[in-house]
Amino acid sequence: MALSTTVLGLFLILFSQTILLASSAEVRFYAIKDGNDDDSHNASMSTIIRKLISSAKKPKILQNSDEADSQIAIQCQSLHKLFKKYKRQFNSDQSMADEGWHSITSAAYLKVRSPKSARIPLAVKADISRDGHLACDQTDKFKPVADTGDVASQMEIMERKSDDVAGHLVPPKICGPTKWYNLSPMSRSVWSSVADRRGDSWSEAQASLKRWRAEEGGRLELLAVVLYKDLKVPRRVKQLAEGGRRPSGYSFCYRLYDRSNAVRAEAFVTLDNDKVESK
Repeated sequence: MALSTTVLGLFLILFSQTILLASSAEVRFYAIKDGNDDDSHNASMSTIIRKLISSAKKPKILQNSDEADSQIAIQCQSLHKLFKKYKRQFNSDQSMADEGWHSITSAAYLKVRSPKSARIPLAVKADISRDGHLACDQTDKFKPVADTGDVASQMEIMERKSDDVAGHLVPPKICGPTKWYNLSPMSRSVWSSVADRRGDSWSEAQASLKRWRAEEGGRLELLAVVLYKDLKVPRRVKQLAEGGRRPSGYSFCYRLYDRSNAVRAEAFVTLDNDKVESK
């Protein structure tokens, strides 16, 4: 009898844990695709944010009911794991979270031997958690990038091509600062996807985020990972040799949270920085 009671107790524990896992699995109930499986350059950041919010307001469905949606969740999880690995095995900094005037909360980067004290960004994570993060580009600290001085030096360290643009990983429209850890040489098509200067697209995205915050009390989390062909983790010599410091691409994971800090929608996009630009 005692054995039966013990077995029953274990079953109830396992059953309750299964229910909890199932409940948490249902939290990520809607993910979005970038809209073009063949060329994700067409998926602008502002458009993705607007679609993300629209998707989050739709009726709940199980994440596992759509294989593509499940794949997006897996890709986002993998990117966050990679970010943790970068911070653990290379260099990381969370002091920017104390600055308060921008949305980036942590960064991973690589120190290179030459030039001395130079640093190359590996990833940044931003938390757009208040309305002030949606009006940063109206302040002096978020003026368009001037490709001179420290910005030009950083682009030289990262071996920009002649037609590359000095771009933000997290745009000023959502409070991304013009700091070395948030700058990278981008092809014009990648820069167009991230900066997205077309019409009122960003204004609409900002307005959608404000409504989401007002209605759901939530926030947007953005993880941007810079991709390098010659960067391997783990490795004994943590170095990017000259000739391999220009990014080959960028991966972005977007997560939209509600007031209970549950993920309501997510998206994953990778942009090719080596794609030959059409004339």
